[in-house]
Amino acid sequence: MKLYIYFMFLSLFLTMFSCKNESQPGKSIENLVSGKSDVRQIDFISYNDDPQAEKWFEYNEQGDIIREAVDIDTMVYQYEGRKIVKRHIDKSLSWHSATEYLTDLNGRIISADIFDEKDKKVSTIKYSYNTEGYLMKSEQLIIQSNSNLVNEFEYKDGNIDQVKIFDTEGKLTATYIYDYYPDKVNILNLFIENIADDILPNERMGIRNKNLVKQLSNKTTEGDTLSLVKYNYGELLNGTLTCVQIDDINEFETKIIYHLK
Repeated sequence: MKLYIYFMFLSLFLTMFSCKNESQPGKSIENLVSGKSDVRQIDFISYNDDPQAEKWFEYNEQGDIIREAVDIDTMVYQYEGRKIVKRHIDKSLSWHSATEYLTDLNGRIISADIFDEKDKKVSTIKYSYNTEGYLMKSEQLIIQSNSNLVNEFEYKDGNIDQVKIFDTEGKLTATYIYDYYPDKVNILNLFIENIADDILPNERMGIRNKNLVKQLSNKTTEGDTLSLVKYNYGELLNGTLTCVQIDDINEFETKIIYHLK
């Protein structure tokens, strides 16, 4: 699981693609996403006004991702009953060639099997939710070492407040801390600021954040700040939402434009 997901978006580039939109049975986006019809799907994301620096998504009629593309790396998603399979079209581009998810009856992901480029299962993740539908814990079993990695999630005012990272010995190693704009409602159906690789719409990973992220920091148990990223949003204009992402520690900023459906 990548702990610095925001750095990935600064270096990945994407080419245009097209594919047949294959619908799958399931709940509509309005019903699945907390009954909210104001949620907007992200069509593609561009960076620093560079036409070559883009990340694209394609969805089925239910609002689930069926294709995701970054640079030459394209991932496809297949849906069959309670099973979701995510695969890299070209296995050579990533050691992580596929993920097979299992959902509960509400459509939330409760487990994931991770496969390497040789289609060998290397780890299994279990996800736990509270009675309100918020993701509370992920427990990853590393098969080769028979060890576990745990993330625990805490919430405040309808948003992820902290994510605590525990090592294989159960020791707290770091904490991700989120701050939000109380006056900016989150209209995005993808949680791009997620520290994990699992970025899925339709609340497949639990109830979505109520507000837009203002700041994300990563601190050690000693209180040292390993990373600090700030997000400044413009107004929604002509189907686009602009965000200036500022990395305080590395002293650089990135202009991110969300192109919405």
